[in-house]
Amino acid sequence: MVLETDPYGNFLAQATTSCRRATGRGSEFYLQDGVWNGERILPEGYVNFVSTVAPAWAADGRPIYGGFFWINGDGAFPVPKEAYFMSGAGARRR
Repeated sequence: MVLETDPYGNFLAQATTSCRRATGRGSEFYLQDGVWNGERILPEGYVNFVSTVAPAWAADGRPIYGGFFWINGDGAFPVPKEAYFMSGAGARRR
């Protein structure tokens, strides 16, 4: 992944900008709970955070968004409901 910054040097943590160049290795990184080559890169629990339905979305009856990641909680895609993915901000693509 290429983590990008805004004009002030702050890291952007949104899928549309900072992770748009993620490769298959980016997926592997999340499958390994944020650990790469034996070194923890993401805080423990972060992968669980992004892959769990956000409370406001759950309250609205739309189990499709977590922490910066989209979730297949409504089964709209032919993959497990536990699947999560980056697909940009603003609208989930089908």
